[in-house]
Amino acid sequence: YAFSRCRSLERISFSGAWSVSEAARLFMGCSSLGEIVLDIGGVILPTSFAEDCTALKSVKCNDLFTVGERAFYGCSSLRHMDMVRVKELGARAFAASGLEKAYLPEATEIGASAFAACTGLTEVNIGGNCRKIGDHAFYGCTALSVVRIASDEISVDAYTTFSGCDSLRTVYFRSMRVYYALRGQMDLLEVLYIGKDLPKSKEMDLSDFEETESDEWGYVRYVRRGTEKPTGEETEEDPTAAETNEPCPDHPHYAEPQFREKYLGREVEIRHLR
Repeated sequence: YAFSRCRSLERISFSGAWSVSEAARLFMGCSSLGEIVLDIGGVILPTSFAEDCTALKSVKCNDLFTVGERAFYGCSSLRHMDMVRVKELGARAFAASGLEKAYLPEATEIGASAFAACTGLTEVNIGGNCRKIGDHAFYGCTALSVVRIASDEISVDAYTTFSGCDSLRTVYFRSMRVYYALRGQMDLLEVLYIGKDLPKSKEMDLSDFEETESDEWGYVRYVRRGTEKPTGEETEEDPTAAETNEPCPDHPHYAEPQFREKYLGREVEIRHLR
């Protein structure tokens, strides 16, 4: 509670040997706090770290591993955040926040309601290491249109994960459990990218879709019959940043194992390029 409810605090910076992992509710309710800089290693953000910091627009941290429960709950001004190295997201970690995109190539677990009620969230990329997406993870994300889940072994709730995602149009998946979680939104979907290695199942009804082509990332593309211009299908840009010639995490397939093997290799450190 060290800075909790400090309504005049506008910026805070930590560097060196600081640790915030045990500092629950450190900035909770700091309604004027606009920027947090964490120039420290191996960052684990505790419960309600910056909950209800409604003015927070920038969180700078190059070594963020864990985002605790409700860490950024209600941070309605927070549009972007580097989560390229994040392994775990706690329950309601970003619920009711202003996030617009979530790139999670290294995540192993996404907690219950982690992004619930993020009404500005439009795109989610989840990497091949993820083993669990909690209940209601994207509940009420009314603007969410594109979801990519690269994991082929993942636990996903079949009823609540994408409930209320009324703008969902394009989904990439490699697991039948993801398909089950999508059944409530199947009438909305226009394009499915299904992993080539996913065994065909009688439970997977693709009668309304037409197979069109395969891509280099291991997917077969299915388009809903009668759909002329599917929404959510952007033109993919060069996956390297022009100035640095390094892979850019904003590339749509950054979370794919094939992309990471091709462009990153095993020894290249992942950095978010802006």
